[in-house]
Amino acid sequence: VVSLVAEVLRRPAAMEGSRMPLDYYAVLGLQGEEDCGMEAISRAYRQQAKRWHPDRSESPEAAAMFEKCTAAYEVLRNTDSRSSYDALLAIAIAQKHRLQEQARAKERTIPSAASLPEPEPARGLSEELQQSHSQALLQVDRLSAENARLKAQSQEAMASVREYDAAQQRLAAQAERLSRENRQLRAEVERASALASKAGPPGPHSHRNLGLGRAP
Repeated sequence: VVSLVAEVLRRPAAMEGSRMPLDYYAVLGLQGEEDCGMEAISRAYRQQAKRWHPDRSESPEAAAMFEKCTAAYEVLRNTDSRSSYDALLAIAIAQKHRLQEQARAKERTIPSAASLPEPEPARGLSEELQQSHSQALLQVDRLSAENARLKAQSQEAMASVREYDAAQQRLAAQAERLSRENRQLRAEVERASALASKAGPPGPHSHRNLGLGRAP
Protein backbone atom coordinates (compact mmCIF):
# COMPACT_ATOMS: atom_id res chain seq x y z
CA VAL A 1 0.00 0.00 0.00
CA VAL A 2 2.71 2.43 1.02
CA SER A 3 4.70 1.50 -2.07
CA LEU A 4 1.91 2.97 -4.22
CA VAL A 5 2.17 6.27 -2.35
CA ALA A 6 5.93 6.19 -2.80
CA GLU A 7 5.54 5.60 -6.51
CA VAL A 8 3.35 8.66 -6.92
CA LEU A 9 5.66 10.83 -4.81
CA ARG A 10 8.84 9.68 -6.52
CA ARG A 11 7.26 10.28 -9.95
CA PRO A 12 5.56 13.70 -9.49
CA ALA A 13 5.39 14.22 -13.26
CA ALA A 14 3.40 11.02 -13.91
CA MET A 15 0.56 11.59 -16.31
CA GLU A 16 -3.15 11.15 -15.70
CA GLY A 17 -4.03 7.50 -15.36
CA SER A 18 -1.01 6.55 -13.23
CA ARG A 19 -1.72 4.60 -10.07
CA MET A 20 -2.90 6.47 -7.00
CA PRO A 21 -2.25 5.40 -3.41
CA LEU A 22 -4.70 2.85 -2.06
CA ASP A 23 -7.61 4.73 -0.50
CA TYR A 24 -7.88 3.33 3.04
CA TYR A 25 -11.19 5.13 3.54
CA ALA A 26 -12.65 3.44 0.47
CA VAL A 27 -11.31 0.06 1.67
CA LEU A 28 -13.35 0.45 4.86
CA GLY A 29 -16.38 1.76 2.96
CA LEU A 30 -15.86 5.34 4.20
CA GLN A 31 -15.22 7.04 0.86
CA GLY A 32 -16.37 10.65 1.10
CA GLU A 33 -16.24 10.47 4.93
CA GLU A 34 -12.57 11.29 5.43
CA ASP A 35 -13.46 13.54 8.39
CA CYS A 36 -15.23 10.71 10.24
CA GLY A 37 -14.44 9.90 13.85
CA MET A 38 -12.82 6.89 15.49
CA GLU A 39 -16.18 5.26 16.25
CA ALA A 40 -17.15 5.24 12.57
CA ILE A 41 -13.75 3.84 11.60
CA SER A 42 -13.99 1.02 14.16
CA ARG A 43 -17.55 0.16 13.13
CA ALA A 44 -16.60 0.12 9.45
CA TYR A 45 -13.57 -2.07 10.14
CA ARG A 46 -15.64 -4.63 12.07
CA GLN A 47 -18.12 -4.84 9.19
CA GLN A 48 -15.44 -5.25 6.51
CA ALA A 49 -13.35 -7.69 8.59
CA LYS A 50 -16.42 -9.86 9.14
CA ARG A 51 -17.22 -9.70 5.44
CA TRP A 52 -13.72 -10.60 4.20
CA HIS A 53 -12.41 -12.91 6.92
CA PRO A 54 -10.96 -16.00 5.16
CA ASP A 55 -12.82 -18.31 7.53
CA ARG A 56 -16.16 -16.70 6.60
CA SER A 57 -15.81 -15.69 2.94
CA GLU A 58 -15.36 -18.07 0.05
CA SER A 59 -14.11 -15.34 -2.27
CA PRO A 60 -10.59 -15.89 -3.67
CA GLU A 61 -9.88 -12.24 -2.76
CA ALA A 62 -10.89 -12.69 0.87
CA ALA A 63 -7.38 -13.01 2.32
CA ALA A 64 -6.05 -10.01 0.38
CA MET A 65 -9.05 -7.84 1.24
CA PHE A 66 -8.90 -8.85 4.90
CA GLU A 67 -5.24 -7.83 4.97
CA LYS A 68 -6.03 -4.48 3.34
CA CYS A 69 -8.83 -3.83 5.86
CA THR A 70 -6.48 -4.60 8.75
CA ALA A 71 -3.75 -2.35 7.35
CA ALA A 72 -6.27 0.47 6.77
CA TYR A 73 -7.62 0.20 10.31
CA GLU A 74 -4.17 0.15 11.90
CA VAL A 75 -3.18 3.33 10.05
CA LEU A 76 -6.44 5.27 10.49
CA ARG A 77 -7.02 4.44 14.16
CA ASN A 78 -3.73 6.11 15.17
CA THR A 79 -3.79 9.92 15.13
CA ASP A 80 -0.18 10.34 14.00
CA SER A 81 -0.22 7.70 11.27
CA ARG A 82 -3.62 8.92 10.05
CA SER A 83 -2.34 12.50 9.80
CA SER A 84 0.71 11.35 7.83
CA TYR A 85 -1.42 9.22 5.53
CA ASP A 86 -3.91 12.06 4.94
CA ALA A 87 -1.02 14.36 4.05
CA LEU A 88 0.40 11.85 1.58
CA LEU A 89 -2.99 11.24 0.02
CA ALA A 90 -3.65 14.97 -0.28
CA ILE A 91 -0.30 15.51 -2.02
CA ALA A 92 -0.96 12.70 -4.47
CA ILE A 93 -4.47 13.95 -5.24
CA ALA A 94 -3.23 17.53 -5.69
CA GLN A 95 -0.53 16.35 -8.08
CA LYS A 96 -3.06 14.31 -10.05
CA HIS A 97 -5.42 17.28 -10.35
CA ARG A 98 -2.57 19.56 -11.38
CA LEU A 99 -1.45 17.14 -14.09
CA GLN A 100 -5.02 16.71 -15.29
CA GLU A 101 -5.38 20.46 -15.57
CA GLN A 102 -2.10 20.70 -17.49
CA ALA A 103 -3.25 17.96 -19.85
CA ARG A 104 -6.57 19.72 -20.44
CA ALA A 105 -4.77 23.02 -21.08
CA LYS A 106 -2.57 21.36 -23.69
CA GLU A 107 -5.56 19.69 -25.31
CA ARG A 108 -7.20 23.13 -25.76
CA THR A 109 -4.18 24.32 -27.76
CA ILE A 110 -4.02 21.22 -30.00
CA PRO A 111 -6.13 21.39 -33.19
CA SER A 112 -6.24 17.62 -33.61
CA ALA A 113 -5.12 15.55 -30.66
CA ALA A 114 -5.16 12.34 -32.68
CA SER A 115 -2.44 13.66 -35.03
CA LEU A 116 -0.07 14.80 -32.30
CA PRO A 117 2.11 12.82 -29.86
CA GLU A 118 1.15 12.52 -26.25
CA PRO A 119 2.03 15.53 -24.10
CA GLU A 120 5.39 15.37 -22.41
CA PRO A 121 5.43 15.07 -18.64
CA ALA A 122 5.57 18.33 -16.74
CA ARG A 123 9.07 19.03 -15.49
CA GLY A 124 10.20 20.68 -12.35
CA LEU A 125 8.45 21.43 -9.07
CA SER A 126 8.18 24.59 -7.07
CA GLU A 127 10.52 24.94 -4.13
CA GLU A 128 7.65 24.49 -1.71
CA LEU A 129 6.40 21.36 -3.45
CA GLN A 130 9.93 19.93 -3.54
CA GLN A 131 10.23 20.42 0.20
CA SER A 132 6.87 18.73 0.76
CA HIS A 133 7.98 15.97 -1.57
CA SER A 134 11.14 15.30 0.50
CA GLN A 135 9.20 15.28 3.76
CA ALA A 136 6.64 12.94 2.30
CA LEU A 137 9.34 10.51 1.20
CA LEU A 138 10.62 10.31 4.76
CA GLN A 139 7.11 9.60 5.97
CA VAL A 140 6.73 6.92 3.31
CA ASP A 141 9.83 5.11 4.56
CA ARG A 142 8.51 5.18 8.11
CA LEU A 143 5.07 3.98 7.03
CA SER A 144 6.67 1.21 4.97
CA ALA A 145 8.33 -0.19 8.09
CA GLU A 146 5.10 0.20 10.06
CA ASN A 147 3.13 -1.53 7.32
CA ALA A 148 5.55 -4.49 7.33
CA ARG A 149 5.16 -4.81 11.11
CA LEU A 150 1.36 -4.69 10.87
CA LYS A 151 1.38 -7.29 8.12
CA ALA A 152 3.42 -9.64 10.32
CA GLN A 153 0.99 -9.08 13.22
CA SER A 154 -1.96 -9.83 10.93
CA GLN A 155 -0.38 -13.10 9.82
CA GLU A 156 0.31 -14.08 13.45
CA ALA A 157 -3.30 -13.31 14.37
CA MET A 158 -4.63 -15.47 11.55
CA ALA A 159 -2.33 -18.31 12.62
CA SER A 160 -3.64 -18.01 16.19
CA VAL A 161 -7.22 -18.18 14.93
CA ARG A 162 -6.50 -21.33 12.98
CA GLU A 163 -4.75 -22.90 16.00
CA TYR A 164 -7.72 -22.01 18.22
CA ASP A 165 -10.16 -23.57 15.74
CA ALA A 166 -8.08 -26.77 15.64
CA ALA A 167 -8.06 -26.94 19.46
CA GLN A 168 -11.84 -26.47 19.52
CA GLN A 169 -12.27 -29.34 17.09
CA ARG A 170 -10.06 -31.60 19.21
CA LEU A 171 -12.06 -30.75 22.34
CA ALA A 172 -15.33 -31.41 20.52
CA ALA A 173 -14.03 -34.83 19.43
CA GLN A 174 -12.99 -35.67 22.99
CA ALA A 175 -16.37 -34.57 24.34
CA GLU A 176 -18.14 -36.77 21.80
CA ARG A 177 -15.98 -39.75 22.74
CA LEU A 178 -16.64 -39.27 26.47
CA SER A 179 -20.36 -38.91 25.81
CA ARG A 180 -20.36 -42.15 23.81
CA GLU A 181 -18.47 -44.01 26.57
CA ASN A 182 -20.91 -42.64 29.16
CA ARG A 183 -23.88 -43.92 27.16
CA GLN A 184 -22.25 -47.34 26.90
CA LEU A 185 -21.60 -47.43 30.65
CA ARG A 186 -25.18 -46.46 31.45
CA ALA A 187 -26.45 -49.19 29.13
CA GLU A 188 -24.28 -51.77 30.92
CA VAL A 189 -25.54 -50.60 34.32
CA GLU A 190 -29.13 -50.83 33.13
CA ARG A 191 -28.57 -54.38 31.83
CA ALA A 192 -27.00 -55.40 35.14
CA SER A 193 -29.94 -53.92 37.04
CA ALA A 194 -32.39 -55.77 34.81
CA LEU A 195 -30.62 -59.11 35.43
CA ALA A 196 -30.61 -58.50 39.16
CA SER A 197 -34.35 -57.74 39.09
CA LYS A 198 -35.10 -60.95 37.22
CA ALA A 199 -33.05 -63.07 39.69
CA GLY A 200 -35.16 -61.74 42.59
CA PRO A 201 -34.11 -61.36 46.26
CA PRO A 202 -32.23 -64.26 47.94
CA GLY A 203 -34.37 -66.86 49.86
CA PRO A 204 -34.38 -67.28 53.68
CA HIS A 205 -32.23 -70.42 53.49
CA SER A 206 -29.88 -69.20 50.82
CA HIS A 207 -26.96 -69.42 53.28
CA ARG A 208 -27.32 -73.22 53.30
CA ASN A 209 -27.16 -73.27 49.53
CA LEU A 210 -23.96 -71.34 49.79
CA GLY A 211 -22.52 -73.88 52.30
CA LEU A 212 -22.60 -71.38 55.17
CA GLY A 213 -24.96 -73.37 57.51
CA ARG A 214 -23.78 -75.29 60.58
CA ALA A 215 -23.33 -79.05 60.46
CA PRO A 216 -26.26 -81.07 62.02
